[in-house]
Amino acid sequence: MGGLTASAGQLRRPGPVRRVRAAVDSEWIKLRSVRGTWYALLTAAALMLLDSTVVCASINARWASLGSAAQLDFDPAARSLQGILLTQIFCGVTGVLVVGNEYSSGLIRTTLAATPQRGLLLAAKAVPLAVLSWVAGTAICFVSFLLGQAMLSGPAPHVSLGDPGALRAVLGGGTYLMLAALLGMGLAVIVRSTAAAVGALFGLLLILPILVGGLPHSLALDIGQYLPSSAGESMWHVVGAQGMLSPGAGCGVLVLFVAAVTAMATLRLRRSDA
Repeated sequence: MGGLTASAGQLRRPGPVRRVRAAVDSEWIKLRSVRGTWYALLTAAALMLLDSTVVCASINARWASLGSAAQLDFDPAARSLQGILLTQIFCGVTGVLVVGNEYSSGLIRTTLAATPQRGLLLAAKAVPLAVLSWVAGTAICFVSFLLGQAMLSGPAPHVSLGDPGALRAVLGGGTYLMLAALLGMGLAVIVRSTAAAVGALFGLLLILPILVGGLPHSLALDIGQYLPSSAGESMWHVVGAQGMLSPGAGCGVLVLFVAAVTAMATLRLRRSDA
């Protein structure tokens, strides 16, 4: 009878697929129920659309006064997506909130009790975050691109989604924002503090490029192109600039960087209690 009881218990134990699905569903519910997630994404959208409108309208109004070099190197797609430089922080903050809120509230203990497999837990948090941030980021990039090109409909050159590189740039922008969100989540797991993770994200994406830019020119170009923000910037440019990687290489560098941070986060989660 004891053997039958043990066998019945094993039969009732959920399988791997069911456990993964349950973990992902649980994290999705938590992600969409946090108001900060939607505030960050709405702020990101508002800033990027405002930036696209103002920047592209300004360029169109003073196009004739721009130098020949600036006109020759002009990248209409990248200009309409320039707001990514601000939006990346808010998408990264969305990733930070996925973990930071749980550590600040103590809910992480309940989460770890429900899903003790640390690798599964991190993956379950990453999947809905990646999907939400990619869909939202790509939608924002599409609208920003269309709005920016509408502002460039005068003397300044403009492009459509069917022009070479334009659609790739828009999709690259959405992918970059998704990777920024995953980067924020990884940093939050490592430092276990919302404020510290936001500070680290800000320093990594915005302050570090400024510091590297202060180095001698050739050294700044050699190092700067491999920074996360610089590598990611190549993903939403059509016309490459000096010291900028190709879109594929830039995406590869950024993916490797995010993967390294995620691996460190996984190790931290496995070796330390809540």
